[in-house]
Parts: sequence; C-alpha cells; structure tokens
Amino acid sequence: DTRFLVLMLRGGLDGLHALPPYGDPGYAQLRGPLALSPAGPTAEAAAALRLDGTFALHPALTFAQQLYQRGQLLPIPAAAPPYWGRSHFEAQDCVENGTATPDGARTGWLNRAIAALPGVEGLAVSTVMPLMMRGAVPVATWTPPLPVRVNPILLQRLEPLYAEDPRLAPAFA
Repeated sequence: DTRFLVLMLRGGLDGLHALPPYGDPGYAQLRGPLALSPAGPTAEAAAALRLDGTFALHPALTFAQQLYQRGQLLPIPAAAPPYWGRSHFEAQDCVENGTATPDGARTGWLNRAIAALPGVEGLAVSTVMPLMMRGAVPVATWTPPLPVRVNPILLQRLEPLYAEDPRLAPAFA
C-alpha cells in the first residue's frame, strides 16, 4: 500500500536542527554550539542520526531514520517557491498553491495532484482545510479529539502569557 504523506510544519521548526547538513563545510562554523553532527564534539551533537554523507536527523527522530533506511521517507530541505516578498504568510501561500505568487492559484498543488491520479483520496489532519488540499477533488478533514483533562501545570504556565489578552485571559484564569 503506497502512500504519499506531506507534513506541513507551520511555525517555529528549526530545520537545521531537525535535519542538520553536517557534511556542509560551513555548517558547524556558522551554527556554532547548536551544530549537530555524528562526529560532533559533544555527546548531544554526536547523537545526530546519520542519513548519508551530508545530512543527519535530530536524535529524537529515530522513527524517521528507520523510515529513511527503508526507503519510505525522503526529506526535502529548503524547498521554497521563487517568491521574494517579505511576508511569511504570502510565501506560505505560494508553497501551498504551488505557484510563484500568493494569489497564483485558488487551489492547492496537492489537490491538483490528487485530481490527476486515478483512485487517489486525500485526507487533511487539520481543523481547517489547508490551501494545499483545496480544490475540485473532495478531501476529508480529521482532527484528533482534545484531551479530556488538561495538565493544570500547563495552564498555570500559560496564564501569564495571556494575562493581558481580553479574550484569552479568562480561559487561562
């Protein structure tokens, strides 16, 4: 059963920490003490999981390394459209619509790919249909249920962050 899985990691993923290019001569110099390498100077740095002579994975990604070794994972680092604007959100739209401009298409590249392949279905694990999955082909969405009980320590830590927000402060109080 062949599947194609796209992980769109939004927000603050440090790609150089998740997929360190330890084989690049400038990586360790430019990354400094944050550099991870299978031949690293510290135990933490040396725990990087070698993929090939250029890239490794962060030590917490052992499952991803196993998938890579079985030929079931292909990381694609630094994929970006030819968009040079300063808006992170517009650049994200370019990635999702598969064009060079934020308004280049109203449908997503992945939905268009699904439409071109007979017998293929799509599923978005998201509360909102991501742009990359929008289009002519119906795609289901699924969101895991929220936990019944939230750790009270987590709520205590979040409370000061949202104390000044008129809408969110009551939720954490």
